[in-house]
Amino acid sequence: MASQDPLNPETGFDERPTRVDRLLSAFGALCIVFAAVRAGLAYGGLPERIAIHFNLSGQADGFSGRSAIFGLPALLGFVWLMLFLVSEHMPASEMNIPAKLDERNRSRAYVLSKRLLRFVQAAIGLTGILITEHILAFTADPVAGQKASMAVMISVLLIVISPIVVYYIALRRTVK
Repeated sequence: MASQDPLNPETGFDERPTRVDRLLSAFGALCIVFAAVRAGLAYGGLPERIAIHFNLSGQADGFSGRSAIFGLPALLGFVWLMLFLVSEHMPASEMNIPAKLDERNRSRAYVLSKRLLRFVQAAIGLTGILITEHILAFTADPVAGQKASMAVMISVLLIVISPIVVYYIALRRTVK
């Protein structure tokens, strides 16, 4: 039995996901599942209307029926799946890399770009847990929930933006 060549003939390098890539994707998926399970366990104890959006002061300014607690995990699960499909199936040659590539740095830039997608998958999962927990905490105690809102908003921004910042720094070092 002949071994299959791991090198993509079009790009000339191995595009298979690494163990780290697989762990990042799995972590994001597990976080989304955790948020959905947590929502399911809390569902019976929720009031008919729950806060689902908060302004910058931490006050609830959007409400919905209690079944909306499943909306965020469902939406993030869909986004995670789309990122997974792109990171698994998009050929490196089709990626739009925001840097000038040459033979020396091309392989590393493609690997970094696919790794970014996997970090975003993990960030999406963490965001799902954080926001779901915040909604549940706010529902249980609106005063404490309002006090925690700014920290939650900042945390979500940092979780989502950090992988992109790290990617651009790493990409700039790669394409020198």
